[in-house]
Amino acid sequence: MRRKRWLRSSSASVPRVAIRTQIPWRVRVFLVGAFIAVMALIVATALVAYHYSRPAATVDDGAISALEVAKAREEAKQAVTERERSTALAVQLENQLQIDRATQQQVQAQLKALENENARLKEDLSFFESLLPTPANSKGVVIRSFRLQALDDGTKRSIQ
Repeated sequence: MRRKRWLRSSSASVPRVAIRTQIPWRVRVFLVGAFIAVMALIVATALVAYHYSRPAATVDDGAISALEVAKAREEAKQAVTERERSTALAVQLENQLQIDRATQQQVQAQLKALENENARLKEDLSFFESLLPTPANSKGVVIRSFRLQALDDGTKRSIQ
């Protein structure tokens, strides 16, 4: 028997017990209601602060005056005329550039033809100078002119 008493008094055989304070249901409902009211007040305050912190719209869509519309139309007309004037000027300058390029090509072709003619005339002049008789009082070998001409490989040269 002693043994049974001893086992009952040990901590292993004792059932667990939880101690709670008892709150009446009316007090619980009042506390939950107060919590919900405080949360609603916080949300309402945040919404009001958000609404008044946004910048106010300065222009109402229906409140644009006829004077502002007429002014905007006049500015649009001026912009269109300026664009047309600029476009016409750009077309004129482009045509002038094309004429200048064609003229430059013609001048280059004429310059090349004149250079070729000048070289040909120099060759003719050197040929006619070679036909002139040598001076009578000169002694020894007289070289009137010579020409060096490079070949394609650049190593051999001919003398005329």
